[in-house]
Amino acid sequence: MIMDGTLYVTLYSEEAEAGLELSEIKAKGKEDYIVLTNTSREELNTWGYYLMDKERASHMNYLKETVLAPGESIRIGCKNYDGTDAFMKVNFNLKEGKEVMLAYAGTGVKERVRIPNLGMNRGFIRRIKSPAFGGRKGKRPMALEYRNELKYIVSAQQIAILRSRIRPLMALDAHTGEKEKYTIRSVYFDDYKNTCFAENEDGTSPREKFRIRIYNANENTARLELKRKEGGKTHKESSLLTVGQCQAFLEGRDGACPDDCPPVLHKFILKCRAELYRPKVIVEYDREPYVYKDGNVRVTFDTDIRSSNYVESFFEKDVFTRLIMPAGYHLMEVKYDGFLPDVIYNSLQIDSLSQETFSKYYLCRRYNIGGVKKNGF
Repeated sequence: MIMDGTLYVTLYSEEAEAGLELSEIKAKGKEDYIVLTNTSREELNTWGYYLMDKERASHMNYLKETVLAPGESIRIGCKNYDGTDAFMKVNFNLKEGKEVMLAYAGTGVKERVRIPNLGMNRGFIRRIKSPAFGGRKGKRPMALEYRNELKYIVSAQQIAILRSRIRPLMALDAHTGEKEKYTIRSVYFDDYKNTCFAENEDGTSPREKFRIRIYNANENTARLELKRKEGGKTHKESSLLTVGQCQAFLEGRDGACPDDCPPVLHKFILKCRAELYRPKVIVEYDREPYVYKDGNVRVTFDTDIRSSNYVESFFEKDVFTRLIMPAGYHLMEVKYDGFLPDVIYNSLQIDSLSQETFSKYYLCRRYNIGGVKKNGF
């Protein structure tokens, strides 16, 4: 159907998966735009998706991060778009006879649509049916799985009491070994504007942080982790790293991103390139972890939390650090999925124990060696 010089075309694809889709494309003068719609029945995060008109790195336009409700759409303006209602703009225009592609980091092109050859002053609009409103069936994307995370500042004496209470109920984590604890060392990354630090200070929700973590100073345990915090809940993604990859990131090089690159690694590399993510601080502490099957509960005592700005020494056995908490005080974390069993909850009740807002990254940067000024604020 042609209306006001614009050709409307309705296309249906029985095989396409539900998710983020190209729902509307218009190529007409200075009105070129693309509409993307969440056709699933779940909320969808746009991070990792990108648009392009050619399969080249310079033509990849990554979407700004937002969360779309089922059936919700966003309008993407093209290079020549002069409207004010665009969520963002891309660096190309829609050309008749060419393609526009929607792709996802790590998996490649998800959809491609060829724009028909039309006469002057005509456009092209593609419409699809959304399963969110009774359209075609498709796979529902998995929603992010969040865990509850509670934090408490505790003294050494309180840890002794709590330990005596939970030991009959909970098992030590199998990775602790003979010492019944292990050492965690993480190097955290932030951009040139210290956005992660500022978001912690302001209490922004949701917020995310990237870190590389090793255990007991063993370089073979290195993994990249992305921790997303929303309210009192957290979501974590991770990817194993080689020593070479770690060294590249520690030296400010983003490294290569192979075709089978995990999405979390791909996202981190993009952050390094686009937002100049660099290593900022080392956070180290000793962890005594206990686990309980029901509710997937994990209670940990993190002791001697310490900070270092010698990020180049990340893989060394001993790193010069500074304690960031008053002597004799440590951190207890309680993590669980859907519920915290009463037997565990009751065992953790102590007078004067109250939940705290606590960020190891924030405190280790603020009270690091050299103080605030030396850490770039």
